[in-house]
Amino acid sequence: MSLLSADWNPLGRDIFYRKYELYSMEWSGQVDLNDFIVAAAPFGGPIALVRDEKKIVKVQGASSKPLISIFSAAGRNISSIKANNGKILHMGWSNAEDLLLVQDDGTVLVYNILEIGRAHV
Repeated sequence: MSLLSADWNPLGRDIFYRKYELYSMEWSGQVDLNDFIVAAAPFGGPIALVRDEKKIVKVQGASSKPLISIFSAAGRNISSIKANNGKILHMGWSNAEDLLLVQDDGTVLVYNILEIGRAHV
C-alpha cells in the first residue's frame, strides 16, 4: 500500500508541492541532453541546443560551423542556426528572447528566435 503523501515534497514548514508530467517532449528518444550545451529561456520559452564539442558523439554530415537547434518548450523544432566558425563557450537568452552566444575569442553573437543575426559584439 502506498502512502497518500508519497509524491508530495515539502516546501518550507507547512507547504507541500508535487510535480507530475503534463506531456512528453516531442524530441523524446531523439535528443540526449547530456551531449549538448543547453540554454532554456525563462517562463516556458524556447530551448537552444548545440552539440558539446567536449563530448564524443557520432555525428553525420559534420560541418565546421556549429549548428544550434531551437526548440519550443514542448520539444518541437522551431528553427536552426549555423553560427560562425568560433567555438561556442556559453549560450543564454535575453529578456527579449534573443539568443546570446559567447565564443572562445570573446565575440558575443545575438540572434532572434527566427534565426536572424542581429548583432556581433
